[in-house]
Amino acid sequence: MLDCRIVADSAADILTLSRVDFAAVPMKITAGDKTWVDDEDVNVEDMLETLRNHKGPSSSACPSQEDWRIAFGGAKYVF
Repeated sequence: MLDCRIVADSAADILTLSRVDFAAVPMKITAGDKTWVDDEDVNVEDMLETLRNHKGPSSSACPSQEDWRIAFGGAKYVF
């Protein structure tokens, strides 16, 4: 079991921290039938272009409880 881990959602705009046990939990952005995961692989240009041209509703979603549980990784202390 890990002693401690730092966990943040993607709104913190931090993907890694050196020399620290860290996990980033991505938020999700949706427009129509397209969903982007806010992680190091997100295609920002595609997302912005789609959002700019999309005439229907769009939304964002915080990470799910399961996403957080996985990110905690069984650490005894989570910050």
